[in-house]
Amino acid sequence: LQIGPGTYRLMDESPDTLQFGRANATPESFVTIQAEPGVRPRLLGSLSTAGRAWESTAPGVWRLSADFLPHDPTGMFLGERRVRHATEIRNGTRSHARVAALTTTNQWTKADANGAGCDPANAGCYIYYMPPNGEVPLNETYELAQRGLLYGGSSYLLVRGLELAYTQAAAFSFEGGRGQIVDDNVLSHNSNSNDNAYSVFISYGGGARVCRNRVFDSEYWGGTPNSKGITFMTMRPDDPSIVEDNEIYDIVGQGIATKGGVSHLVVRRNYVHEVGLAIEGTDGRCDWTLPNCTQSDPEYFPGGAWDVYENLLVHNRTGFSVYVTATNPSADNRVYNNVFADNGSAVTLPPALFGTVLANNIFVGNERAVYLDHGGSGTTASVADFLPNFTSDHNLF
Repeated sequence: LQIGPGTYRLMDESPDTLQFGRANATPESFVTIQAEPGVRPRLLGSLSTAGRAWESTAPGVWRLSADFLPHDPTGMFLGERRVRHATEIRNGTRSHARVAALTTTNQWTKADANGAGCDPANAGCYIYYMPPNGEVPLNETYELAQRGLLYGGSSYLLVRGLELAYTQAAAFSFEGGRGQIVDDNVLSHNSNSNDNAYSVFISYGGGARVCRNRVFDSEYWGGTPNSKGITFMTMRPDDPSIVEDNEIYDIVGQGIATKGGVSHLVVRRNYVHEVGLAIEGTDGRCDWTLPNCTQSDPEYFPGGAWDVYENLLVHNRTGFSVYVTATNPSADNRVYNNVFADNGSAVTLPPALFGTVLANNIFVGNERAVYLDHGGSGTTASVADFLPNFTSDHNLF
């Protein structure tokens, strides 16, 4: 399938994520969605406020009926600007805040006619917005995120040359199969409420390649923990995947990360900047069908053995780290030939990380080059406790 120039609002085709694939796809015969040569079509997972009437409801606050939205919105945007969402904890869950919580400009929420937050239905609810001084909602068109865009559940899928924006949960989600390729796309402005926000999410597969994409502004309501760019989960250890030549930025959470169970991942030649944690490896993970499995069970997916090299990691809170536990460590990660510049911590190493090699890296202008993280309050450790866990050779500090 080739897509011509223009902007396509896919809410018109389906209220759900578009699924594509073919059971008999092969390495010689991919299922392909790509732009026509020389163009970059724009696919939107949102509905806009164009032609809809805002009303002034209080000093500095405007509202718009949410009845036209099929899904609970998780993000609001004006062009490239993300409008900040006001939340509150209600019944133990992050929810749309009451209108009274709009205390600064560039904030929005969803509430009923009386100003009480409402979830998740839209009937009888309104989008409330406090714009910056001088901005009149009647004169602007805002985008309200509604859906993810592309879902693939089979092998040998190729998506190339597209721009996906204003999505919800995930712009791309590939589950199962092998050999998927995400190449030369622009993925921006993704949101989610009480679950992970992913620009690209690939799970239960192998041999995937995510390359030459520009990925930015993926955020969930809770901020850092589950705001992610390119993410893998439970991938086949005998069929490594590759993340290469991407630019990733403006994400409060993780740029390149996993949700567990990903080993032998190759992460190379990426430029990651202005991100909370640029590259995050992780430990093993059990399949959903057997959540209490052990490392000897067939449904256990190991972590570790990553090759991270020739990346440029600049102005991030952390450059490289691995999330592990003492009972489920990550081993044999190799981090070499990278440049870490002006980060908070360039490399963070926990104690349950064994066989790590740091070699031929350049560390410049970081607050901390290699941070040995002993695990927080209530525990003690010395530098000597870490030394058997990693090797550091030929680095320039």
